[in-house]
Amino acid sequence: MSTRIPRVVDLTRTLTPGFPTAIADVPPVRRWQATTYESHGFSANGWSLVEHIGTHVDAPVHFVPGGRDVDAIPADELVLPARVVHLPSAQLVTVADLLVEERRRGPIPARSAVLLCCGWGTREPDDRSYLGWDGTAYRAPGWSAEAVEWLVENRAIVALGTDTSSIDAGDASAAHLALLGAGRYAIEGLVNLEQLVECSSFTLVVGVIPWESGTGGPCRALALVAPAEESP
Repeated sequence: MSTRIPRVVDLTRTLTPGFPTAIADVPPVRRWQATTYESHGFSANGWSLVEHIGTHVDAPVHFVPGGRDVDAIPADELVLPARVVHLPSAQLVTVADLLVEERRRGPIPARSAVLLCCGWGTREPDDRSYLGWDGTAYRAPGWSAEAVEWLVENRAIVALGTDTSSIDAGDASAAHLALLGAGRYAIEGLVNLEQLVECSSFTLVVGVIPWESGTGGPCRALALVAPAEESP
């Protein structure tokens, strides 16, 4: 048995009070002091937040009535092979982009997660930089519905991710409907994907809380990179 320990890459943004969301009419993230050392002998915070904030999961029910809740996503779908697609200049990922990716690095693994690296993981968490707000609309890049459908039908993907705040480009919802409508889930708001661009595959761990009836939720996302999967 090999004792070589995989390299761990944290793909998670730090969640802070006031973290931005593109969901209209949702109060900002709030943190308060629930207990203190003086009052209870220990310190604890209380938080108020929407499920879809920071690095988070979208369960199928987020867009699809009757779809799976986050607590219905089985554990074996939260630890899975993954591939990063690096397209920093694309506004909308197409099937042609995926075919170029596969010619360069081989087929995308079946039943994997495919993560889009747009270079947004280093952006400050604010409306303009992170959400892509230009004063009139959101302009962040994302997946086309056709690319999502191709991945579901031809690579049987389990999940789709991105380092932007949404798998959809701008204000669209077609990618969400294609992915969540097929019973898959999304991981949004990832960071550090640039470190994984040359890995043909790695193991993704998605530590989302199984909220009862949850439409998603913040998660701790980690990449486990085996020595054999590192670029030479």
